[in-house]
Amino acid sequence: MKLKSRKTSVFLATLALLALSGCGAKGAHFTEFQKPKEGKGLIYVYRPSSFIGGGVFYDVHAQDKVLGTLRNGGYFSAYVEPGGY
Repeated sequence: MKLKSRKTSVFLATLALLALSGCGAKGAHFTEFQKPKEGKGLIYVYRPSSFIGGGVFYDVHAQDKVLGTLRNGGYFSAYVEPGGY
């Protein structure tokens, strides 16, 4: 009976550690809008903060390149060539 109790305790501790590991992975906080450079487009991509999936990061792609990595509750800005995507 002790072995089953210990396995349960180890399982619950591991589960709690995994659940809390994504909590500190916050993205950059927005401060102010920038003016676009001459002849460039400026885009902002924002991701709301959420506990579910908080430890997952997303790479945002445009024109076959990575514009930035989106973290939980963060944002990034990127200069791009004007035109359709």
